[in-house]
Amino acid sequence: MGMLDVLDANGWLASLDAVMTGYLPSKEHVAFAARAVDLVRKRSPAVKVIVDPVLGDDPRGLYVEVDVARAIRDQLVPLSDILLPNRFELQWLTDRAVDDCQEAVRAARTLLADRVVVTSIPHASELANVAITRTDARACPVEKLSRVPHGTGDFLSGLYVGHVMRGSDPDLVLGLAVAGVRAAVEISIGASDLILSDATPVPCWISAAPLPDVEVPNA
Repeated sequence: MGMLDVLDANGWLASLDAVMTGYLPSKEHVAFAARAVDLVRKRSPAVKVIVDPVLGDDPRGLYVEVDVARAIRDQLVPLSDILLPNRFELQWLTDRAVDDCQEAVRAARTLLADRVVVTSIPHASELANVAITRTDARACPVEKLSRVPHGTGDFLSGLYVGHVMRGSDPDLVLGLAVAGVRAAVEISIGASDLILSDATPVPCWISAAPLPDVEVPNA
């Protein structure tokens, strides 16, 4: 808390373009993150708030305590401009089934975020990453691969936010991020961690196709 106050006293919070939250191990950490977001928004009203709600994953389920997950849902998720859950996390946050792209769109649009990017949605024999706004949804299916190191979701989140903040074409952002992850995955199969330093940059050869309109019933 003292560090945040010092940053504020020195005027550094007013120069931020974005704030991104990730893994938070306790309710106290969640409360601090929410306070930090509120303070930054006061100093820099145009700041983008990105929340990666790190709650759990398939097939393990929750890997934070339930009270932590509830705090993230109740305190942080409503503050987000961009929300970056995986399939399990979106389902847990909304208490809705998320078994395909259409269900992901319906669930995401019950939340307050302007944009929700969901990873690991079942899509035929593939997995889809889906970027959802109030008026648009785009899906980017990718091949299921085995022996992939952990960390692809975090890497996708970082790439996605980076492309958004640099002003990339909104229709290309998801494809650019997924292509970057795929380049790293291809050289990391069987490794203990993602290999980033040797990943060759690739053009946006993975496209994010628009999904048909999905009717969203009242929550």
